[in-house]
Amino acid sequence: MQSPVSIIITDTEGNIEYVNPKFCEITGWSISEVAGQNPRFLKSGKQTAEFYEELWNTLTEGKVWKGEFCNQKKDGKLFWEQAIINPVKDEAGNISHYIAIKEDITEKNKSTKNFYCPNLVFACYSKIP
Repeated sequence: MQSPVSIIITDTEGNIEYVNPKFCEITGWSISEVAGQNPRFLKSGKQTAEFYEELWNTLTEGKVWKGEFCNQKKDGKLFWEQAIINPVKDEAGNISHYIAIKEDITEKNKSTKNFYCPNLVFACYSKIP
């Protein structure tokens, strides 16, 4: 049985070491294409630099980050993901990896996001067929 969520494991620099098949199904990228890459290739340009700065500050402090991304697939289509990213610590308590567990919430957000964030949603959904 395949996982219903995308899983990405990166090193401490954010370079991808593992993605599960659901990640490939959702994004259109193969494991061989993304291995060693930073997930920034998924950026849609819809989140600010401050958004990513806050994300990385949270993670490097050893804390869990939760939030939503408007990301871009290999074919250029945009999609929404709800994510939780956890720092993974070694036996000495040092961060050794990050693991992201992400759910595609595009369909769910088509109806609810318009109420909360119409400008971002319009920009993101304008590329979704």
